[in-house]
Amino acid sequence: MAAKRDTKSGFTQKTRDRIKASGIVERIIEHALGHLDDEGNELMTPSQLNAGLKLLNKVVPDLKQVENTGTVNNTITFVKPEWLKV
Repeated sequence: MAAKRDTKSGFTQKTRDRIKASGIVERIIEHALGHLDDEGNELMTPSQLNAGLKLLNKVVPDLKQVENTGTVNNTITFVKPEWLKV
């Protein structure tokens, strides 16, 4: 079943959460790059950084390594076209 859309904005809650997460990501990146605010202070306190990372973990799924342990048995057959003379 599709996610329920908000009739007012047309966005699902998941979409709204991702939009908010993009703002958090931008602030964390600016902090990581060492950029300062207009007054020369750090953009985020350690507490804000920790809270931002925890919120991101709730909205954006972690990418995990997956190992395929199965075997693949494929046979490929090439057929030479009749018009091709080599």
